Amino acid sequence: MIRNPELSLHGTFSAAGSRWSVRSNCLDVLQAVAETFPSLNRHGRVNLNVDIYVDATAGAQPVWSVPQFRGRDHLVFADYGPNDCMLADLRAAHVIGRFSPSTAQNGKYWKRVVLPILLGVAGPVAGVTALHCACLHYKGEGLLITGESGAGKSTLAFELTRRGLDFISDDWTYFSPAAAEVLAWGLPTNIKLLPDSVAHFPELNRYVPGIHLNGELALEVDPEELGAKRSLSTRPGRIFVLDRKPGLGFEVSRLAAREIFAYFQQSLEKLPACLMENREAQLATIRALSRAECWHVRCGGTPQEIATRMLQFCDHVSPRPSVTASPLRLTRREWPDMLRRFVTLPLVRLFSSGGYSFQVATDSEQVMRALRRITKPATISSPPAISWTIQEERRWPVSLAPASGLTSGGLSFLTVGQHAFVACDGHAGRAMSFIAATNSDRELEPVLRTMLSHLLHESATSTLPISSPPAQAAQSDVPAS
Repeated sequence: MIRNPELSLHGTFSAAGSRWSVRSNCLDVLQAVAETFPSLNRHGRVNLNVDIYVDATAGAQPVWSVPQFRGRDHLVFADYGPNDCMLADLRAAHVIGRFSPSTAQNGKYWKRVVLPILLGVAGPVAGVTALHCACLHYKGEGLLITGESGAGKSTLAFELTRRGLDFISDDWTYFSPAAAEVLAWGLPTNIKLLPDSVAHFPELNRYVPGIHLNGELALEVDPEELGAKRSLSTRPGRIFVLDRKPGLGFEVSRLAAREIFAYFQQSLEKLPACLMENREAQLATIRALSRAECWHVRCGGTPQEIATRMLQFCDHVSPRPSVTASPLRLTRREWPDMLRRFVTLPLVRLFSSGGYSFQVATDSEQVMRALRRITKPATISSPPAISWTIQEERRWPVSLAPASGLTSGGLSFLTVGQHAFVACDGHAGRAMSFIAATNSDRELEPVLRTMLSHLLHESATSTLPISSPPAQAAQSDVPAS
């Protein structure tokens, strides 16, 4: 367990218009951040503080093919590999991380995975709004392409970059206010294309599909390798909502500002109650974005055919399609709870151990049974020092690898085996754990003992306020077993 390590290196960076202060003990980390975000001077209000410790004792092990992300209330934990983890306290806008030297030296991984994910997670509290759309720079303004998954945004964006448009993003675009307008930002990430894109772009035959962050099989292409030019940001001028229908030509309908506002509002990530104060800033950004020209495009054909018609439309080249009022109300599917932070935890009970009382809310009867064996019951008159949520993951493998973690200020985390972890905000008296579902209590009890020992140690070394029970947890006990 690493406690309050010295981080002597420091840099300040502009991440999609927000200001990040990054500290580390490793120059490789600062270099990766500097290659992703422009550097700034140290003066000005900081939106996010990021502390990254590189543990020289951590062995070189491959990162997970698909990183794991879990959250509860204001805490979000990111697990990139056996020795590579981050914990974000979104309410305090503070992130701590522990990484191995081998991962710290992998600048491409930081630019492609670690930093984009951190921007997406911390965006709501850093003043950045992430929206699911592609973005290109064309004749002095931004051209946004949005639509449902599978609509062809990425293949169309790729074709447009082949025709000379500056590439900004193909999947997620980040927006932040700038004076009286809004700016769209991209990151130096690759374009993600489905394997069948080879049918439209023969030059992609040399790329081998791999597992993307969302678990999909995809081709990842650096647009600069194919001669495309990148831009860092742009002012949005046009928004196209792409709706592909086989057999159609190219039909365009004008969208009112209120329609595109409602469309993007539906796609915002759901926030827990403790972070909802940040929602209005996101809505204000979308309102400003909605002042751009907005069009609903129903079309068929190849990416090349659609790109030709879209550019003709932008350039007012004949023949232009007829323009009508929007024929239907746009709807967008709500994004799934990828962090599992809104899972109901109906089982609640007070326990006592080591002179401290703590409240547990969980979705697992097995967890409750194990805790009753390794702790003592606490009376309701004994206020809990910690409110601890524990959730089961049935698809996670059981592993008893050695525990390791990091403590920095009031934040701490401890990984126990593969993926399982406990994370704690000592100042707020909140802790969360996610564990692999097991078949025997004998496997579960040592995991909970290790996690509980960590929490009790953190309670003894920091002043924890009396915390209220989790807002959604009912005041009930686990059913008798």
